[in-house]
Amino acid sequence: MRRVLFFCALLFVTIFSSCDANLEEETSITPVKVFDDFWKAYDLYYANFKVKEIDWDDTYTVYRKKVSNDISYDSLFNVLNEIELKVLKDGHSYLGKSKSFIVTYKPLGKEVDDRHIVSSNCQLNLIDYMRFNHDYLDYGVVKGNASIGYIHAKTFMTKDDGYNLDSFKEDLDLIMSKMKKKEALIIDIRNNTGGYSPWANYFAGYFSSHSYKYLTEKTRYNSNRYDLKEVAGSFVVHPSGDFVFKKPVLVLMNRYTASAAEIFILAVRDLPQVRTFGFRTFGIFSPSIYRELINGWYVRIPVSEIRLTNGNSYEGIGITPRFPTYSIIENYNVDRTLKNAIEYAMEH
Repeated sequence: MRRVLFFCALLFVTIFSSCDANLEEETSITPVKVFDDFWKAYDLYYANFKVKEIDWDDTYTVYRKKVSNDISYDSLFNVLNEIELKVLKDGHSYLGKSKSFIVTYKPLGKEVDDRHIVSSNCQLNLIDYMRFNHDYLDYGVVKGNASIGYIHAKTFMTKDDGYNLDSFKEDLDLIMSKMKKKEALIIDIRNNTGGYSPWANYFAGYFSSHSYKYLTEKTRYNSNRYDLKEVAGSFVVHPSGDFVFKKPVLVLMNRYTASAAEIFILAVRDLPQVRTFGFRTFGIFSPSIYRELINGWYVRIPVSEIRLTNGNSYEGIGITPRFPTYSIIENYNVDRTLKNAIEYAMEH
């Protein structure tokens, strides 16, 4: 009986000692430890230190001085967010107090911001829509010239389940069948902030009769920040559908064309029938992962370095169109970029 009582007492002590240990472990989370966890997460996974010329050790030295265990977590958040916005400056990288509350970098372009023109549907003055306000693909023809087709690719992901490449293929095949005999095609990817690169690859496949690799992807695989390994088979375009559209293809872009939408531009821009119009793009390309910090905050970390096959990179820079829309916009109800593309199509 004494042995049973002794065992119960020992079990009681063990359980509550364990609870005390867990409580002590939870309460031992400090602002300094959160800062170190944040810094270490990027140190292990971020892939663009070299291409963006970031000295991560110097970043630690500079910003660690701003953190002590006496500062508030709001102040700590501001310090970490300053690293995001002033050092990393990467639209695919961000810090959030939860996955739904995020603060992310946005580029400050010198060009006139035409986002409102696209958002306010100024295209209605120039396009006869066959389908309008679809989740991700609208299409139609130019008013007064039905030989010029128009596709507005608003995003490269669906609202409901995100990826769904089969749905995109089916939808695009239908639209491209209607564009097959057009004399020119305008593809509007302004304000398209991205989604999934296989969507971009499939779309690009309608404009080439052969397969080709257009980007290289290298990713982190060990603790060496600059030791990256190439991902085989990524960023390759294969012919799509049962025909190739070889007549003029005019791609519209702006500062809010980002991620997979920029990847689409790089997939098609060197094809002989393609011309690009508008403004310089955002400049973000890398796939990312989420990581939860020790205090429950989240970071999203880009884990791949994306370059052209010649080694050049547009990360943090963006892609400049062949035919830019100049800064002077005389009327904010006029879609100058679209008008330029229509004029080009009619002349060529």
